[in-house]
Amino acid sequence: MRAEPIHKTPAERASANLSVYPWTRHDFSWARARTWLSGLPDGGLNIGYEAVDRHALGERRDTVALRCLGRHGEVDELTYGELLLRTNRFANMLRSRGIGAGAGCFPC
Repeated sequence: MRAEPIHKTPAERASANLSVYPWTRHDFSWARARTWLSGLPDGGLNIGYEAVDRHALGERRDTVALRCLGRHGEVDELTYGELLLRTNRFANMLRSRGIGAGAGCFPC
């Protein structure tokens, strides 16, 4: 089954994060992007932490992180705080089954 496209008003499009995509692409550098990330104490990076935890543990805890639109118009939202609880629950379930950090990652 194919999902229908999401239609946005001109005002919604104007407020998009990348409203000036050509400029953003031209001006982008990985070195600058790295400064936007918190990083780990040992200098490493963890995408799960960067995408969820750092927001959930800060001022964005109650901000909507995911908004899912159902087939019949229903809306389900998760805040960063709720998403952190659910991802931790999932990680604990994996750990309880003997699946540790880095398992199955390619390449690690």
